[in-house]
Amino acid sequence: MNTFKIDEIIQSLKSTYGKDFLDTITMQLHQSIGAQFTFIAKLDQARYVSRTLSLVAGDDFAENFEYSLEHTPCADVSDDSTCIYPSQICDLYPKDQLLVDMGIEGYVGAPLHSADGKVFGIVVALYSNSIENAQDVAALFELFAGRISAELERSEKEEALRELNESLEQKVIKRTAALNQTIEQLKASQAQLVEQEKLASLGRLVAGVAHEVNTPLGVAVLGTSTLASDIYALEKKFTAGAISKHDMETYFTDAKEMTQSIEFNLARASELIGNFKQMATDFHCDEQSTINVVDWLSSISTSLKPMLKKAGISLILKLPESSIVVTTYPSRLAQVITNIISNTVKHAFPSPSVKSEKSIVITLSGNASEYSISMADNGVGMSADVKAKIFDPFFTTNRVGGGMGLGMSIVHNLVTNSLNGRLMVNSHEGTGTDIQLLFKG
Repeated sequence: MNTFKIDEIIQSLKSTYGKDFLDTITMQLHQSIGAQFTFIAKLDQARYVSRTLSLVAGDDFAENFEYSLEHTPCADVSDDSTCIYPSQICDLYPKDQLLVDMGIEGYVGAPLHSADGKVFGIVVALYSNSIENAQDVAALFELFAGRISAELERSEKEEALRELNESLEQKVIKRTAALNQTIEQLKASQAQLVEQEKLASLGRLVAGVAHEVNTPLGVAVLGTSTLASDIYALEKKFTAGAISKHDMETYFTDAKEMTQSIEFNLARASELIGNFKQMATDFHCDEQSTINVVDWLSSISTSLKPMLKKAGISLILKLPESSIVVTTYPSRLAQVITNIISNTVKHAFPSPSVKSEKSIVITLSGNASEYSISMADNGVGMSADVKAKIFDPFFTTNRVGGGMGLGMSIVHNLVTNSLNGRLMVNSHEGTGTDIQLLFKG
């Protein structure tokens, strides 16, 4: 051992890792022991083969190769034995054709152990002549076996980690692509659901407005019919020459009342239709525009009243005297208001309701830079559990009644995203619910 320059070997290994380390130590060992061939190999026990990782032949590195362990001294080394054959190795292993063809005389091989104690590699020296210091060569191999094993395991783990990282990167890329595709599909589905809910809200308003318009139109038709009948009666008396001053005074009085009634009811119908037209325009015109929130809320409330009247709910508006002019998306804000009021009608006053006077109060406050719209009812209120889930998609307390659970989820998305606002819900069982929309102009 003293003949080997161990210090030089150790010094040469500084700052070398992986393949560089294996090549460096193989060459250093090779030059120190004077062998014709020196190599470090990795075992594959399942296939019963060995593959060189670093091979020195003569004075230079040679190409690595794989060979079978069957009938070789390396098989004995793989069984966890340091094998030393100073001479006549081919006589001991006559079926190892590789040794015979290479003309090998002496053999020294030492096992390499993994961290769990298993043999997973070997370090081997082959000599063309008899080995004079075979025991020293074996001792040198055993001295460096631990360092070689450690570097082999480190390199394997590093390679496994690299492959794992590459695999993870590929998985991340694939999953990111799949996630992006899913997000796009969800966005498309969300847009479709928003449009469906918008149309459903508009449909409810159409039904309410149609019912409400029928009343003033019916009164106007009745007034017109009555006026026509009075004219016919008056004309008949006039033709017969039996008309009197009293008949004329009565006709003028009735005609005046009828025309006033007709005018009033037609104006009412026109107002309803005009407000509904504005509501329909707001629903379908998804563009940002400047509105006076005071006038806009007043118009929207007119379109909501028929739906509330049918449910026996009174609508109270509390609007400031001064204008609040802001730039927003009227269609989205209209859908938010309609969804909340519709949700209130469905859930705040279940049938039969114990409330004798059902009401919803819409309050507008603030100014152009910061304003709020509050919708408060005196209904049954919500439990803490229901309140916590009110904005969850597909959550509803009225599944049997056909509720999809999307109305308030859409409200939350519209308010917090495109309208850039906030939502506050204050509700207690038995006392009602107050939903506040907070916006900055």
